[in-house]
Amino acid sequence: TNGFSGQIPKSLVNCRRLHDLRLSSNRFSGNISWLGSMSNLMLRIVLDDNELTNGFSGQIPKSLVNCRRLHDLRLSSNRFSGNISWLGSMSNLMLRIVLDDNELTNGFSGQIPKSLVNCRRLQDLRLSSNRFSGNISWLGSMSNLMLRIVLDDNELTGTLSPSLANFSKLEVLGVGHNRLTGTGSIPDTIGMLSNLGWLYLHFNNLTGTVPPSIFNMSALQVLNLATNRLMGRLRHDAGSMLPNLQQLFLANNSFDGPLPASLANATKLENVVLFLNKFSAQFLANLQKLGLWGNSLTNMPDTTELSIITALTKCTVLYGIDLSYNLLSGILPTSVGKLSSYFSILALEENQIGGTIPLEITNLTDLASGVIPSDIGRLHNLQGLYLFGNRVEGLIPPQFYQIVRLVQ
Repeated sequence: TNGFSGQIPKSLVNCRRLHDLRLSSNRFSGNISWLGSMSNLMLRIVLDDNELTNGFSGQIPKSLVNCRRLHDLRLSSNRFSGNISWLGSMSNLMLRIVLDDNELTNGFSGQIPKSLVNCRRLQDLRLSSNRFSGNISWLGSMSNLMLRIVLDDNELTGTLSPSLANFSKLEVLGVGHNRLTGTGSIPDTIGMLSNLGWLYLHFNNLTGTVPPSIFNMSALQVLNLATNRLMGRLRHDAGSMLPNLQQLFLANNSFDGPLPASLANATKLENVVLFLNKFSAQFLANLQKLGLWGNSLTNMPDTTELSIITALTKCTVLYGIDLSYNLLSGILPTSVGKLSSYFSILALEENQIGGTIPLEITNLTDLASGVIPSDIGRLHNLQGLYLFGNRVEGLIPPQFYQIVRLVQ
């Protein structure tokens, strides 16, 4: 990172043997329409990662198609606009095209050019956070050398093609925050992507059930299916089949049934977000944060205590629980004081919890948000206290007024 500013000198076109131009993370501005007139030996042009400080504007020059040896083009985080329908006419040596991460500053529009299927050596395509639209059902016809396809945060439509299974080397597939639709629109063939580590399909209109084959992808580390219209039950052996899973996002769908007990076998699992579904409970081990608000969780039959809390004491690195807006009942158990020493967030509002709050909750000295009793003054770091929508009784203890950091 430097602080270079001003325009990139057009006189660079005189460097006829130049093959590698990297000027990222600066404050360059202005038009670069002359870029395609540079040395035809150019292999790499990298002007990205500027955190919105590079003010390049205008269209990406179509004359870049003249750089017949170019294999790496990175122009993300700028202010380019316009149509890039010519992109598929570039060097057939292209390995990487990165025009993403612009936080809506790149104004690329129109359809992603289908002619990209002609780039038979392409391995890395990143076009997220733009304004691309149109159907991407042709995507599976691209180079079978693809390692990364990232098209999140656009306005793309259509369904996911079963031919995506041709990408046997694919490691990242990101098409979240688009308008993909269709019944059964996650193809069963997706399970053939044995090297896939990151799958982002969130914020679309996908419907139907999750194909069982998804749980055959043993390399998967992140699975994000949140905010679709998916339904059904999770495969009972899901956790056993995904040993490398670290993050699971299924929130805001219509999944139901029990959480698979086999998730406890996914020993690398750190973050599970399942709120706004219809799951019934059951619990895991290596979690750091658990969000299950807005489901239909109930207490274990024939128990008077909130048994889910006791189960979670086995999660030794857990720092946050949100079980709000469920059907949980019973009293808060004394085991709440045995939750992880890292524990800082406890949200239980809008349930049917009764009785008194146990003194042991004051053992959670890192608590920054939660529900509390007397001896509350020991919680010096408490910033938020939410008790509404329950049946907690009694007086507010005088120690309450010793919590000087409380803001909500």
